[in-house]
Amino acid sequence: MESFELSPQKSVVYEEEKLAAMLRKINMSEVSECLEFFETFREDLERSGFVQAGSAEAFDILHRDVLCRSESFKKVISVLVDSDPIDIRNEDDGANMCVAAGGKGLRVALQEGFSGKDVNNMVKTVVTFRGEHLEFSETIARDAALWEVKPDTADVAMKGKGMIHSDDIEMVTFRFPASIVPESFLNDDEIDKRLEGKTQFVVRHYIRIKNRARHH
Repeated sequence: MESFELSPQKSVVYEEEKLAAMLRKINMSEVSECLEFFETFREDLERSGFVQAGSAEAFDILHRDVLCRSESFKKVISVLVDSDPIDIRNEDDGANMCVAAGGKGLRVALQEGFSGKDVNNMVKTVVTFRGEHLEFSETIARDAALWEVKPDTADVAMKGKGMIHSDDIEMVTFRFPASIVPESFLNDDEIDKRLEGKTQFVVRHYIRIKNRARHH
């Protein structure tokens, strides 16, 4: 395990650093290491008030007036566990988020966004949120180059600046390599597809426990 420089105010390792370090060091062939990460990951999310979403719950959220953004694994864990806001600066004034658009924006964020350099590109993380603390958010101008090279992306892409607070978050999506996910965290269909070599990734959505009542 990696060591960390801790601030005087912190007597324990930041949870986001601990989880990120576990991912960076994980040995895919060691079942125990993979199981330890996923159990710790699930426990941290549950303590933060998030549980795995069903497909209907994710579908409902992605049809709301929300935005999707590819974000670093550590920043997302930090906002969930410690309520540290995510600061979106957008210094190059480019596309850096999407409208959810019933799931199209999420797919674009998973494909186009950066892949988590903080965890050796092991996990792609997307946060789906209400833009209540953004200073601005706007669509991509029709004369922007993105419309020429990736029109489908430009159709849902946005550019914005501001903050994402913990309470703004509706859902968090993680895409893991199928090879590191323990069998106990997979459903029967996923197990079969992995055995047949038909799946490369496993995607999981997490929503707030307190919001689950909306769907039942």
